[in-house]
Amino acid sequence: LRRIDENGNSSLLSTSSAGSTAGYKALLSNEPHNSSAEALVPSEICFIEKSEVRTLLAENPILGERFLQRSLADLDEIENSYSRSLTLNLRSRFLHLLMVYYDQSGYLDEDDQPSVGIPISRTDLSQILGIKPESLSRMIKKVQDEGLVKINDRHVTFTNLEEALFEAGITL
Repeated sequence: LRRIDENGNSSLLSTSSAGSTAGYKALLSNEPHNSSAEALVPSEICFIEKSEVRTLLAENPILGERFLQRSLADLDEIENSYSRSLTLNLRSRFLHLLMVYYDQSGYLDEDDQPSVGIPISRTDLSQILGIKPESLSRMIKKVQDEGLVKINDRHVTFTNLEEALFEAGITL
């Protein structure tokens, strides 16, 4: 999801994965959309008109309850993300973000190394982390030099997954 401010500046707010729902906040609050969505990888997208959703909600109260549960789960994730931004250092936040992408679409490469393709640019990564692109570049070089990951363009291979998980604050 991307938001454009009154000055035309675009900011990436979040990325979503298979099964995600977008637009329900505007639907439930009866407010206009203030963000846009774009598919970063080939995707199948289902669009349902507002009037149809309202009819479905009126006919099926359980669906409304599920929308509420979904929005509360999203709010919980936003609060967790905010908390991480306050409590984790930048390196840990960066590794945590890589782990989120790995959790969504990671795989073992031809050498049986955990790997993931990152669907966004380094500029967008730096926006999500709240840093300048050059600071992200320095951090990438450092974690690569220390043997945690190998990053080539938008492809990440975890060369020391256990340490990356530990530094990201993730326990299994």
